[in-house]
Amino acid sequence: MRAFVILAYSGESTHKWNIILNCYNSLRKFEPTALVIIVNNFSDSLHPSLLNDKNVRYNVNIENTWELGAIQTGFYQNQDVDQFFIVQDGITFVNKPPIFENDTMFWENEFRNIAPDLDTIRSWCENYFPQLTSQYALKTNRVCHGLMACLSKETLTAIMDIGLKNIRVTNKSDAVASEGVFGFLLRIVKPDIPFYNNAGYDPNAGYKNDPSKYEFMTKKAYGRISGLGNSRHSENPNFYSAVGSLTHPLTPHSFHAEGVLYTSLGDALSKNPFNKYHSIFMNYYISNRGALLELTNKRFNSFSVEGNPFDMNSLLRTHNHDMYIIKHWGYFFHPEC
Repeated sequence: MRAFVILAYSGESTHKWNIILNCYNSLRKFEPTALVIIVNNFSDSLHPSLLNDKNVRYNVNIENTWELGAIQTGFYQNQDVDQFFIVQDGITFVNKPPIFENDTMFWENEFRNIAPDLDTIRSWCENYFPQLTSQYALKTNRVCHGLMACLSKETLTAIMDIGLKNIRVTNKSDAVASEGVFGFLLRIVKPDIPFYNNAGYDPNAGYKNDPSKYEFMTKKAYGRISGLGNSRHSENPNFYSAVGSLTHPLTPHSFHAEGVLYTSLGDALSKNPFNKYHSIFMNYYISNRGALLELTNKRFNSFSVEGNPFDMNSLLRTHNHDMYIIKHWGYFFHPEC
């Protein structure tokens, strides 16, 4: 038996059910009698308009652990289902959903897109499936975007039993990491699992987020989850760099960039006042790994450099994601360096 699983969040206001109902109603236009499982990451009762639909099952995931928690709840509370067609409630079905004969990820992209959260994935590996720790940061791994996929009970059982059932997500950063670990484990179990859409990924241009490439559904990110347990991060750390510290741009540290030797990052930026080259910035952190590791020790939300020479606060924000890529993969994604 196939079931459509809607990963939902109704929030504290009745009107937020409109998002869930839009997904449900758009699906019902094409699948009037299919089994629909709604897993709500909020402790609401089922909406009155759905009470008479005998083909709706409603599960509440009171731990409120985002999409992964909803999948865990929906899977374990519906063991009579053979195939789980999993979507987020921000989906609108615009055509009849295909019948997938095999496991399929709907939307996937490169692991580099979640580089700041790879340390979380490593921690999960070490705690829940240590036999796979050496593989967590392979550049060939893929992200299961939004945890949306059509998966058999057999495949879900396999990845849950590896250790996915033990992972708890409590904030947005964890949720991003869960997209990586979900795709990672799917590839472990099914190395050749196909994807329906690659989010517009181009090996030359990089990741392009193009929801229009869904042929049977569109997705809108509402960004409506907030409050305790659903924050962007579990904390809001600010990174401070004092004059003379390892991470301050005026601290002497020689490095080469584009064939030129600079005595510090400040030296390089002062000699390129009108074009603060990305490659210069990245070459500095490739060379000065100590500073890089301090800046990427946590998932810092903001940066404060004493004196803010060369607009370093802005540069650190701009290149923050790239620093995590350099931390985990070195030159791989930065051939210009």
